[in-house]
Amino acid sequence: MLLNRIESIGRGIKDLQRFRDIVVVFLRYGYTDIAEALHLPSALDIPIKRMREEQARFQDLSSPERLRLAFEELGPTFVKLGQILSTRPDFVPEEFIGELTKLQSGAGAIPYEQIIEVLESELRAPSSRFFRSVNRRPLGAASIAQVHKARLKNGRVVVVKVQRPGIEDVVQVDLEIMAYIASLIEDHLEGW
Repeated sequence: MLLNRIESIGRGIKDLQRFRDIVVVFLRYGYTDIAEALHLPSALDIPIKRMREEQARFQDLSSPERLRLAFEELGPTFVKLGQILSTRPDFVPEEFIGELTKLQSGAGAIPYEQIIEVLESELRAPSSRFFRSVNRRPLGAASIAQVHKARLKNGRVVVVKVQRPGIEDVVQVDLEIMAYIASLIEDHLEGW
């Protein structure tokens, strides 16, 4: 499914690299045994044995901490997945819930200049055409978007929510990769 798409579209190398990056992050945080059991495509060229050495840095961390750190490193799609999982005590063990709850806050802010660039791209016009001002400091930053207080031309105060630059493509590719990995888990890991 995903590998067919990777081979058939122009951005295939980028997608394959993202797939590889995701696998390498999970390996780094100690999920080597799972990766070996999944029979990952050889095209990924994953250095599983070398990753065991890198895992030593994280051996003192609990499994829930390692999963949270992996999600943080992998970015918005995985942070959102962790946030969702943190609300599912019927599905996720309690010690993971506590750790994944930390993903509910603390996303880094996007620089103001990038926010204005995205806003103007979406508006297809300079922001000054619609706003007297957009506060430089965000009210909040999350995994997918950031919120800023702004004042419209008519003086009305509003809140503007702006998606992270390029987030749609990142999420789409990550979801495709997650679906592929889920199918591998279903095929190769009994009891998942």
